[in-house]
Amino acid sequence: MHDSAMWWGKQFLNNYSIKGKILEVGSCKQKNTHRGGDVYQDALRDVAPKNSKWIGVDIAPGPGVDVVLEDPHKIPFPDGYFDASIASSVYEHVLFPWELFKEQCRCVKVGGHIYINAPSSGDYHPYPIDAWRFYLDSARSFKAWAEKAGYPVFCHHASTDAGTHWKDFVAVYIRE
Repeated sequence: MHDSAMWWGKQFLNNYSIKGKILEVGSCKQKNTHRGGDVYQDALRDVAPKNSKWIGVDIAPGPGVDVVLEDPHKIPFPDGYFDASIASSVYEHVLFPWELFKEQCRCVKVGGHIYINAPSSGDYHPYPIDAWRFYLDSARSFKAWAEKAGYPVFCHHASTDAGTHWKDFVAVYIRE
């Protein structure tokens, strides 16, 4: 996870007082080639709130992955199971990000939070693909898609960070 994504994730966890059952989509910790050896990049799980139950899902096994997804667009948990769902540095790698967002909304209880951080700029970096960049209008589109799917959300925050390499798109939703 790049530094600005980590910073934004910490802000979300702290400023929204996130606790309880937390789902992290795309939870596999990646090797940091700049540090050398088998050193892994920092992950949001590393700064999980005390007394939270953190569950990580990803498309392949690895450090930080509790559940391997059979379908990257289906999260195998019941409706309303989580207090919050987080996806940081993931949406650019998903074939149908709107479907993943719908699943995040479905899995979060009413009043729960959905957090997205994805680039609106930056280098090409396939894992396994790099198909998307996100802008402020993306927040409105995701909200509309969730409502159409029957999981209405309120967009509490949406921004793009012009001061970083990746120009992070950050959105925080609350399930209605």
